[in-house]
Amino acid sequence: MGWAIPGGGSADAAAEVGYGAWLYDAVHRRRAGPGQESQAERAYRLLWVKIVDREIPPLARLRELDIAAEAQVSRSPVREAVARLVAEGLLQRDGRSLRVCVLEPEDVRDLYAYRAVLECHAARCAARVLSEEVLAEEAAALAACAAAVHAPSQRSITDWMRADLLLHDRVVQAAGSPRLAAALAQLRGILGIFQVNGFRSADNVRASLEEHVEIVAALRRRDADGAAAAMGQHLRSTCERVLRQELVYVRRPTASGRRADPRRGTGASVPSGSGE
Repeated sequence: MGWAIPGGGSADAAAEVGYGAWLYDAVHRRRAGPGQESQAERAYRLLWVKIVDREIPPLARLRELDIAAEAQVSRSPVREAVARLVAEGLLQRDGRSLRVCVLEPEDVRDLYAYRAVLECHAARCAARVLSEEVLAEEAAALAACAAAVHAPSQRSITDWMRADLLLHDRVVQAAGSPRLAAALAQLRGILGIFQVNGFRSADNVRASLEEHVEIVAALRRRDADGAAAAMGQHLRSTCERVLRQELVYVRRPTASGRRADPRRGTGASVPSGSGE
């Protein structure tokens, strides 16, 4: 049985439903409406969402002129948006054109390893400062999501995405470091493409949910080392699931009938968080 999504369907249709737009607002904390954002932000959002939703597949070539026409902006804001996406590792220059990057398994492992170092530190801080009221709210949200996993028609995929992001946000904010929060926001922006694809699998959601329960339990015990270890295990396991799910994705035929570049692997090398 598939994971339920708004409007019906299963998690196998997540990309077609367009969760990239929802995830963009959550990860980038966008508050302004579409009419209030800058032209560069509009172009950046257009590209980010299309890449995350796989509307623009890995290795696809892009032209700034086409991007400007679709975003209804001039070339200058497109160049600004493209420079940002190149810096983040989602696009790369290929002569006069642009290409959507293919992240190799080593790249994915590196990103999750970096994220684990930061979030394990944040989890230690959170164990000391998060209130019992907040942690009780987290436990209740996870319990509601658990019911949804076993009865998919009762919840949409966005319920789990919201619970997932909220827990990580609260842990990061508890560290009280704007620099750490900014670094993690950028990492999550790059990893967003894998997050949406990962929700194709109900088994992935169940496993991630169980790991979140372990994190919250350690936080409620005020076990700083245990919270860091649980966070490290969660991110290490997430990395493994991401790589397995990507292998499934790239083996699917593309619209042209070809198969995407299957240079993917499994396994991960992410700090456990127990010995920082």
